[in-house]
Amino acid sequence: RSYLPGFDYCLASFNVTLNDLENPDTRAQLRINADIVEVGEGEEFLENRCRVIKIYKEGINKKVKIDCKGDREGAFNLIINPKIKLNIDGEEQDVSVGDWLYKKEDGTKSVYLGYAGTKGDTEQLEDLYVYLVAIPEQKDRLSEEQISLAATVARSYEAKKDKPENIFQELRAEAKFIIGGLTNFYQWLVEGESFKELPYMIGEQVVLSKEIFGKDVKIVDFASAKDSELSEARTSFDKAMDDYREI
Repeated sequence: RSYLPGFDYCLASFNVTLNDLENPDTRAQLRINADIVEVGEGEEFLENRCRVIKIYKEGINKKVKIDCKGDREGAFNLIINPKIKLNIDGEEQDVSVGDWLYKKEDGTKSVYLGYAGTKGDTEQLEDLYVYLVAIPEQKDRLSEEQISLAATVARSYEAKKDKPENIFQELRAEAKFIIGGLTNFYQWLVEGESFKELPYMIGEQVVLSKEIFGKDVKIVDFASAKDSELSEARTSFDKAMDDYREI
């Protein structure tokens, strides 16, 4: 809980969460305390102290980029990040995009859920597919920047599956435009051996399991909390808005 400047202390406290995207291209539904408001890109809310910069999707993840007036400047994301139930070597786990999954048997790389999407953007289980990424770095979660980059690469893979030999050439050519700490991560994604797809179904058949980075992995279902909030988004907002703003 935090506070907005210029308001009475008791009246200035707000809890703001992303409730849904009515239309990912135009409108977001926000829950502010007990109230539901709909906002579009460029619109302001909380008495014009916050503004929606961008509304978008990254696979099954729904995101709204917002900026609020206060002592600290900078935009932040509100995110709905549905959990997926995976079976990894016989053990079921509820995970969301970005989560650490397991370590490769040789210990050289850690495996993360890099991306999750649905064919045709249907949000149906039968159309669900995920990408796992293996990198020589272990942590609880990928960063939001890494997740967004993985989404970009995954969408490129999906769009050009009919010409796989061209995908890697084109993606590697884009490496020169990736700067900073994401350079190595991008190279791991596009080298071809560190980014693997797992679909729920192939044709009319459910995929029983697929060996990925040394373990048998299967998509079981969406987890029960299908539209759960991404806790890291709340944490990021709390840090950015310690004085006046809160997810």
